[in-house]
Amino acid sequence: MALIEHIVHRHHSWLRQEMTLIEQMMDRVVEARGVKRFDSILPLRRVFSEFQDETLDHLRIEEEWLFPAIARFENGLAGSGDAFPMLEHNHDAAARRLDEIRDLTHGYDLPETACDTLRTLYEELEALEADMRTHLRLENDFLFPRAARLARETVDARSREGTMCLTAGAANPNCKCSLPGKLDTAGSGRAAIPPNTQPTREQRIALR
Repeated sequence: MALIEHIVHRHHSWLRQEMTLIEQMMDRVVEARGVKRFDSILPLRRVFSEFQDETLDHLRIEEEWLFPAIARFENGLAGSGDAFPMLEHNHDAAARRLDEIRDLTHGYDLPETACDTLRTLYEELEALEADMRTHLRLENDFLFPRAARLARETVDARSREGTMCLTAGAANPNCKCSLPGKLDTAGSGRAAIPPNTQPTREQRIALR
């Protein structure tokens, strides 16, 4: 799916690089001396560190499990969309972390006396928030609803196939599903007789 490729190559890759850069810049600011509003940097680093850990774990889940599952849905293979609410909950948590970062930076507002490193840090944090919110919106509003619909359609298609097989399978010698009236589980080639059903004359002869 083109949207998945866009999310991985445009947002996930950039996000990993940006978080590493911000982490390094934040360490430099914390190590600096005489920085105005220094007391706000330590809580900011804590919140950012939590955001970074949670986001990296979330990206791994998406790339290793979710996106391959959506690709299977695209190909008509069975799967479940039960995990989407949990992933959306993770997105809500990430959005709250971004809100915390914005509050701790006073909306990325700096005093005139701020050093260049702190200015650059705030600029990068603001860019991170903007990109992350676009990323979350693409998944919440487009990718997840589409994937959930594909999962439902796959389940419905499988159910219809099973119903059709149950109806016509007894007359289809190539059908190998284990439904009543199909080949028995012993592989004898005889038609299994549904429970509580009297065998026909032909079936009694076949079972001898």
